[in-house]
This record gives sequence, C-alpha cells and structure tokens, in this order.
Amino acid sequence: CDLLRPLAAAGGPADGSVDLIVGHALADLLPLDRLAERAAALVRPGGLVHLALAYDGLTAFAPDAPLDTEMIAAFHRHMDRPAHRMLGYGGSTAGRRLGPALATAGLDILADAPSVWEVRAQDGEAGRRVLARLIRYVAEAARDLGDVPAVDIARWERAQRAALDGGTLSVRVRHRDVLARRPHP
Repeated sequence: CDLLRPLAAAGGPADGSVDLIVGHALADLLPLDRLAERAAALVRPGGLVHLALAYDGLTAFAPDAPLDTEMIAAFHRHMDRPAHRMLGYGGSTAGRRLGPALATAGLDILADAPSVWEVRAQDGEAGRRVLARLIRYVAEAARDLGDVPAVDIARWERAQRAALDGGTLSVRVRHRDVLARRPHP
C-alpha cells in the first residue's frame, strides 16, 4: 500500500522521531499490520499512537426496516473486498483487530475502548445529512456488489428515507479507539 511507504523517503519524519501519531477513521482502510508497524517505527520511545474511530462491525438503524440485516451484511462485504488482495486489510472488523496489531508491532496498549456514534434525525440538519449519506453508502455498496436484488435495495432505501423524513430514523455505529505507547528500551 503506497500510503504506508516509509515517510522518511518521502521527506517525512525520521523513524523514532515522532512524539505523537494521531489517526481517525483510518484503520479500516489499510492493512492493519503495516499501519501498526509503520506507527511503531515512527514513534520515539515513550511516544504515543492514538488511532480513533476504527470501524468495529456494527451499524444498526432504528427503527428496524425490512432487509436491514441483509443490507448491512452487504455493506460489510463491500468494505471487506480489499482483503482479498491485501493481507491484513482492516475492513469491517478493524476496530477489534487494531489493538492486537499494535501490540504485535511492539507497542504497549494503554487503552482500547469502544467509541459509538449515535446519530438521530432529531439532531438537526447535520444529523439528517449524516443519516442520508449513510443510507446512500449502504445502498451503493449493495448495488455495487450485485448480490442483493435491486428491488430489495430500493425498498430498503425508501423505508429508511421515509423514517428520516418522518424524523424517527437513528443509527448506532460502533468504532474502537486505541491509545498505545512505544516502550523505552
């Protein structure tokens, strides 16, 4: 993955010179072992690595709509497609695997805890935009995979949009946040 090339070669910081590495909503998009190894190499002894919002396999809409289970499963399969060509890819279960990957890379895990989004249509325009975007992402993922019938995707999308327009839709999305430290020799 080009994103994890040694940063020093690209003009970035030298290995062992960084006090703090912060990344948000990143781990599910990269190979976890390579992310962990790169973070462990960059951070100085005593330095910290804080990787937050690593998706952890749960997106739950309420109220329940017909086909929620099938649509979310398709969403996860879509997220996990790069794992077929990239060993250790984060994907839909990155959150629960991130702490162990950082520990394997030699970092001490200081905290590994759930971080849950709860967004409701009643949260105002911003909440409605987040919900509308998530509905679109899930539907597009299912369409892209092609294993959920188009009529079912359209029916699910209509039900979710009706709940959003009616002000009753909410979603719970589970992530994990991990804080690790490179030990002193």
